[in-house]
Amino acid sequence: MYPIKKLLKLIVSPQSGWNTISEEEGVTAEKLSSSILYPVLGLFAIIVFFMEIEFTLQRSDSGIEKAIQYAVVAFVQFFLTYYIVSYVAKKIFKQYNTKKCNIYFVYLVTLTTLFYLIMTLFAEYVGYVAPLSLFVMYQAWIGYKYINPGAEKIDTKFVLPMSVMILMLPLVISLILRTLLTLI
Repeated sequence: MYPIKKLLKLIVSPQSGWNTISEEEGVTAEKLSSSILYPVLGLFAIIVFFMEIEFTLQRSDSGIEKAIQYAVVAFVQFFLTYYIVSYVAKKIFKQYNTKKCNIYFVYLVTLTTLFYLIMTLFAEYVGYVAPLSLFVMYQAWIGYKYINPGAEKIDTKFVLPMSVMILMLPLVISLILRTLLTLI
């Protein structure tokens, strides 16, 4: 099954989506990243670029440089989030399969990026981010069975910190990068 179809299935029916992901063999995080995460990050960066261009046109100000900078920030904030979360999980949670954790994180970061994309496009309609954040946490909760199929209970010491990191790191990274851009 194509990664985009799996992602849509994951959004529509999380339990069924994670079961489909669990059944698939031979998928690596690198292949999955290049087929689903990076295209979604690129799409998000392009949308941020055009939204920033539109914003600067309304101010009658040429801001292509600023639009490019913000598009790069949009891409990098999620790119770094994936790698930081993956690294932290590998170092702290050594009992879990690193390959499965990375695939798990690819899907969660992609979902988070899609929600940021939706919030960027429909800013006036999606004013409150908490329901989307709760959905990502719900996905992390349901997806835990993918990482640890034999577990009777969900390890909250793994799921909660990882899902909070996936939700908060993009904000922190964006804030740091945008602050650096204003200082340079």
